[in-house]
Amino acid sequence: KELQPYSGRFDEVTLQKLEELAIAKAYAVEDEDYARAKELKLRIEALAKVGDRLALLERQKRTAVSEEDYDTAKSLKQQIDAIRMAYASRLAQAELAGARPIGRASCRGRG
Repeated sequence: KELQPYSGRFDEVTLQKLEELAIAKAYAVEDEDYARAKELKLRIEALAKVGDRLALLERQKRTAVSEEDYDTAKSLKQQIDAIRMAYASRLAQAELAGARPIGRASCRGRG
């Protein structure tokens, strides 16, 4: 239910990560861990912004390919890859800094 606004808007990788975050947030709320729920809500919002940017770049890349503008397509692909790597790195840094990992396994033995 919570992910319905995102359906069809993002790629599968982004949707999967959003789903993991939403599940972890639901468990945090159920456990009355509201600080964790807030943290996860902010991560969902941040990922949605990243996902919007990626979706735009993906559309531009498809247009460039259809127009056989391969230099532009290559540049857009590099931008997409850089954004994905930067976001993955930010997640890893957050987890190293003490934020709990996301997903079912992080929710006190559930899953």
